[in-house]
Amino acid sequence: EYFVKPWTRGKGCGLALLMNPDGKDAQIMLSHAWGEDIEELYQALNKHFESQGIDKDKAVWFCTFAQYQVQDGQGPDIQMQLDLNPFTTVIQSKQVDRMLAAHTTRADLWERLWCVREVREAMTEKVSIEAAFSDDFVNHFKETYNTMIEEGYTHQDGMEAAGMTVRTSRATCRNEDKAMLLRELKKHGSINDIDSTTTTLRTSMVHRIVLEVAHGVADKGKPQALIQLTKERDLEAVDWLYEVAENGNEQARDALCEALLKRARGHHNEQNYRA
Repeated sequence: EYFVKPWTRGKGCGLALLMNPDGKDAQIMLSHAWGEDIEELYQALNKHFESQGIDKDKAVWFCTFAQYQVQDGQGPDIQMQLDLNPFTTVIQSKQVDRMLAAHTTRADLWERLWCVREVREAMTEKVSIEAAFSDDFVNHFKETYNTMIEEGYTHQDGMEAAGMTVRTSRATCRNEDKAMLLRELKKHGSINDIDSTTTTLRTSMVHRIVLEVAHGVADKGKPQALIQLTKERDLEAVDWLYEVAENGNEQARDALCEALLKRARGHHNEQNYRA
């Protein structure tokens, strides 16, 4: 309202085309929550580009800049642009080598139905999906998850409290878009299937942060979250639990021995079955 529309009003094209009149082939697709803070989004993207060594000259398809938002009759209206199916076109483009899923605190990516659809379609198309976290998002996640497991709640309770479970049926969008988006999502399975696959993806995105927090709490004598992750056959969690056990935590040591014995029995049974 304050920048993009005034800059493009009367021009008949989005900001991206206004700045690049010859156009550019998108190389990265950005999935983001419409209501986020743009400065927080900028920080998340800059941090991710730098940490992953991504060339900042790569063309990113960012719908806020790509679409003509003004609705003044000087260019295509929103519905005309959506009818061209730009999101699918970008996701399926051979030039696009990844999707960035932007995680910020002002708005949740996974509570926007457009984003659930974009991510699920990228998964079907086998496009690499990476999480771009803002510092505020990481700090908020750590604080929420840490509080839960420090108070004796389970790893899953901590993930739930931090909002990691995707519930597609609660995701929102413009009323006029909802039926279309639900039809598109149905191509990828039931609501339960979509919730399960996208929750698994989202959980994998925060995995390293989870281990860092769980390890910190375990060092304070509460290794339950690390133990639970170890029981779920998380090999990185086993390494972190071993370190806690070496520091003298008997509960961690007992859990580690139990996990190793279970693994050994499983291997033995497998050998007997093959024999």
